[in-house]
Amino acid sequence: MNHANKLIYMAFSAIVFCIGTFLLFYHSKLYLLTLESVTKQGYEDNEVYLQYNADELETITSTELTATLYGSLDYDIRIDGQNIDKEEHDPEDIPGYGIRQTAYKKSYRYDEQGNIQVVIYQSIVE
Repeated sequence: MNHANKLIYMAFSAIVFCIGTFLLFYHSKLYLLTLESVTKQGYEDNEVYLQYNADELETITSTELTATLYGSLDYDIRIDGQNIDKEEHDPEDIPGYGIRQTAYKKSYRYDEQGNIQVVIYQSIVE
């Protein structure tokens, strides 16, 4: 009788192990299919989800702004209302941009597809 109890216990343990393994693989596959579906749908929709957090405004110094202007520009820039076209920008023109020695708030203007059109720098009056 003792061997029969061990046999039943081992058979039950094997069945529970097989069911657990099956559920693990099934739910892993289901998770990956769901993740792939959601990711694919997000790329097809071309929707941009932005969250604005006023507490975390990006600020930069005038020195950082000037250093940015010495490199090549990826986007058009607006500094205190003055537009700088990325194709026509020349580092020799930087003194004429009227950059004040203050901090600047950096923000972006987007088009309908969520691509950046203009990087806007607005001086913070201290």
